[in-house]
Amino acid sequence: MRRARFFLALAAMLLVAAGAWAGGAKESGAQSGVTDASKLAPYTLVWYMRGRGVEKDEGLVEDAINKYIKPKINATLKIINIDRGAYPEKTAAIVASGEAFDMIFTASWVLNYPQYAQKGAFVWLNDPNNNLQEKYLKGTVELLGDFYYGGSAIQGRHYAIPVNKEWAHSNGFVFRKDIIDKDGIDLSKVKTFEDLEPVFQAVKDKEPGMIPLMSYANNSPQSFIDWAFPAGERVPVVMYQTGSDLKVYNMFERPETLKYYNTARKYYQLGFVRRDAASTEDYTPDYASGKLFTQIVVTHPGAVGEVTQAFGFPVTMLSFSPPIISNSETQGAMNAISVTSKDPARAAMFMELENTDVWLNNTVAFGIEGKHWVKTSTGQVDFPPGVTAQTSGYVPAINWAFGNQFLNYLWTTEPVDKWDRYKAYNKSAAPSNSLGFIVNLDPIKTELAALNNVWAEFVPGLETGSTDPAVYVARASAKAKEAGIDKVISEMQKQFDAWKASKK
Repeated sequence: MRRARFFLALAAMLLVAAGAWAGGAKESGAQSGVTDASKLAPYTLVWYMRGRGVEKDEGLVEDAINKYIKPKINATLKIINIDRGAYPEKTAAIVASGEAFDMIFTASWVLNYPQYAQKGAFVWLNDPNNNLQEKYLKGTVELLGDFYYGGSAIQGRHYAIPVNKEWAHSNGFVFRKDIIDKDGIDLSKVKTFEDLEPVFQAVKDKEPGMIPLMSYANNSPQSFIDWAFPAGERVPVVMYQTGSDLKVYNMFERPETLKYYNTARKYYQLGFVRRDAASTEDYTPDYASGKLFTQIVVTHPGAVGEVTQAFGFPVTMLSFSPPIISNSETQGAMNAISVTSKDPARAAMFMELENTDVWLNNTVAFGIEGKHWVKTSTGQVDFPPGVTAQTSGYVPAINWAFGNQFLNYLWTTEPVDKWDRYKAYNKSAAPSNSLGFIVNLDPIKTELAALNNVWAEFVPGLETGSTDPAVYVARASAKAKEAGIDKVISEMQKQFDAWKASKK
């Protein structure tokens, strides 16, 4: 009965929140909490973002943004766009150095949000002594709602603003549709990752120079196992998302992990992935140049259109799992204010604008109207005549990372009812076993740092198939034990059991 009541309550919360999303997408942007700009000193905001690296027209877009925001908050913006592969290491070094900057992209899976928040790297937004959330972020918090925004809190403290987007995940691939059609490839019998072998073999045989399988360091089909990572996604401590097993495990000792690593090894040996996959994290150049047949995606509604718009190739999608609501969503794409910011209030003002102002949101996401995109007769947007995803000077392809995605214009590659589909998708999702569980990392922070190193040493090779699981899984597990994984598991299990008991 408790489970039944929980599902009814969850459904009710999602329905209420769905109304807030729809309203947010229609409004021109209430700017609650914005101070009179004439009373503010000039200030330059620095925002670190994970994307494709520097866009050719980035300076032009920043100029347009700055003309718009200066009269509102007397600030200018500098976006430093770091390519995906380099982002984890570069941003970790930036934060460790104490460099002064204002905003940064963080998540459960990159620049580990729970760890960095608890280390004190990010501003406590609802600190009662200086409540930036109450003063400058009212519109944003209202849009996100208690359920979604609350799920990102750590012991009731908010250290970042989640991007307003899908509230659930399901895992799968998109495939180059032109190649599927040209080579007569049949996806109808594909139900599992293992079923893809003949598909990848056909691409390898018929398309010389094309990479059949997207498998890169920290961007591989290992995500299809869909573990919950209570301490962040580069710590090999896992839980099952669904089912009755509520234990915390060493990832290297689970049968699902070994099964995946064996398949990954087979696919590597068959030549389906890059030979240097274990040392390559950024897949964007391969996909943008047409060399990559697949891309791993969260198979939410609209994913096909988003990928087609971003990379310029028509795609078709295949999902491998039902939708689940987990901490990976509430903490899956966030922007935090750095404790090194010289004006955190100004950063909060900008984040409020980014989440509530239609013009700013779309200019940050897509660039300048007329140069990088145009509106069509249907009210959607497209590239200007003669411009493509490959030739445009501004295609960050990360609108899901910038801010309130429900303000985004819809592209001609996307369904006009995309946001309605999002609402239905989220309503259909089941909650993860650990939804809302946030680990207190203080008792195990030394061990977690060591386990991050174990992940970096072993997982890229194993997940891409570059190393032999018959040899390296046992070595990885042994190294994890030396790093203190048993202590971490014991502490997390104790905390989870107490949290679960408190929910009854």
